Amino acid sequence: MTEHTDVGAYSLGLLEDGDRRAFESHLGGCDQCARELAEFSGIRELLAGIGVFAALGFMAHNAGSSVDEVATSGIGLAFIAFPTIVSQAPLGGLIGVLFFGSLVFAGLTSLISILEVIVAAFQDKLGWKRTPATLVVVLPVAIISLLLFPTTTGLYLLDTMDAFVNQFGILACALVLVIVFGAGLGMLPKLAKHMNR
Repeated sequence: MTEHTDVGAYSLGLLEDGDRRAFESHLGGCDQCARELAEFSGIRELLAGIGVFAALGFMAHNAGSSVDEVATSGIGLAFIAFPTIVSQAPLGGLIGVLFFGSLVFAGLTSLISILEVIVAAFQDKLGWKRTPATLVVVLPVAIISLLLFPTTTGLYLLDTMDAFVNQFGILACALVLVIVFGAGLGMLPKLAKHMNR
């Protein structure tokens, strides 16, 4: 392949190591390829979406219903629609193990990355060592999760909390913090000095 025609294959991650390195060295000096690569930046996700919606449309057609009746977003899509799609595929058992293994891995790495921010804040601001900071952050989260989410109402609680936090909670907390620290306690100059050091 020539470098100018490798843009699409590079954006999809399809190039061999040697071709990938050659294209990356070419990319640094070619504005045309850089512009094309920017245009292709979301193509992998677009193709994945087309695949998912095509499979959901196929399921809805076979069931004689609409797509929104076949699967809802989030948990319904991951644990109802995808297993149905995978079970009908060739080597469905293997694909199912790989899919749910990937889902567990994605969940664990997301959990670690979210909690890592809080652990790092405890270490930086309070001067704690890693093990105590990790235990103070992880144990309460684990206990609350194990008490609330495995119950029969856990799924509804998760959906409610997710909707509230994403739509209102983050913005409301930010607004309250700005009002309390800025207007109420007059700490904006001190916070600005702390952030800028």
